Amino acid sequence: MSSNPFNPFHPDIPSRNHVVHVSPSMRPPFPEWAKRKLNQLYSADSEESFNAAFDNLIARDANEFSIDGKVQDRPEFKRRLWEEVKASSDGVQVKQAESDSAGEAKIAFEAPGGISRSLHLKIIEDHTLIPPRIPLSGRPGFIDRRRAAKVVLT
Repeated sequence: MSSNPFNPFHPDIPSRNHVVHVSPSMRPPFPEWAKRKLNQLYSADSEESFNAAFDNLIARDANEFSIDGKVQDRPEFKRRLWEEVKASSDGVQVKQAESDSAGEAKIAFEAPGGISRSLHLKIIEDHTLIPPRIPLSGRPGFIDRRRAAKVVLT
């Protein structure tokens, strides 16, 4: 007799009929999500890891960016942010992270060099992201689709 209640014939393989349901309420709360995303971004030690962290924070079709009051396009914003991250890859210290029900978020943090920064985001559910497949079952896995559609760094 197998110890797996979903498939008695293959103890380590879930049945194809077993539905994996992960509720969005199981996602990390916003402050934890923000802290993790910012630390991934600011502790990137290569351009490749920076690009991955950038794409994990910002939606692919986001088109509203500004740094210190200057509106920029996505490539310029990314380049300027990468220059800031390159200067020091010590991560950041998030002082405050809050969001409202409309998806507006504000993150106050201390950047490398003791510089106080503030990041204002418009958080959306990015449905262009494709969830990973669960091995052997072929069912979609869970993906946290929260991404920023608008980014203002001050």
